[in-house]
Amino acid sequence: MKNNTLLLVLLVLATFFLSELTKYLFNTNDLVFDSLLSKYNYEEADSLFSKIRKWQLLTYLLIPIFFLIKTNLIAIILNIGSFFMDINIDHKYLLNIVLKAEFVFIIAGIIKILVLISSYESIDIYEIQQYSPLSLANVLDLEQIPLWYHYPLQVLSLFELGYIAIMIYVLAKKVNLKKAISIISISYLPALLFWIGLLVFIQINIT
Repeated sequence: MKNNTLLLVLLVLATFFLSELTKYLFNTNDLVFDSLLSKYNYEEADSLFSKIRKWQLLTYLLIPIFFLIKTNLIAIILNIGSFFMDINIDHKYLLNIVLKAEFVFIIAGIIKILVLISSYESIDIYEIQQYSPLSLANVLDLEQIPLWYHYPLQVLSLFELGYIAIMIYVLAKKVNLKKAISIISISYLPALLFWIGLLVFIQINIT
């Protein structure tokens, strides 16, 4: 339990640090304001920017809640998979697996910053938001692709494969490798596909 709490705290702090580092290195507040000015007059842009800033502060407060819900939900999904495999695995152990796997995306965030620095002079807020290292979205021209396909293409990355590989590797320490692969295959993968499909469905219906 203590180990899981420590991993969660480190995950939240790392996420917060990367967010602040991105803001500092790329002056994202200025980029957001410039983007608003290209669409609205100064008064409207200033008003919208103030609202965005308030939401940013709220987002920081929600980061721990987000990871707490996300990691526990995935651990529950893995638990369901192990149940169908007739294997009893403690929820805390599965939560530990998920928390460790989450640090893959911290590495992705670091790589994203390093890559974006090389194009700093010509970067805009859209590129910062859309760039997803080592993903299909990175090798395709997203401007030529419907908006609802963007998220699936961002998810399909080497880091997502790494996330799955880490869960299998750590889980295989508790059960054998074949069973670990089976648990992930019948639980996490269908849940991931459902989540992607749900978001695509929502985006199609609101655009």
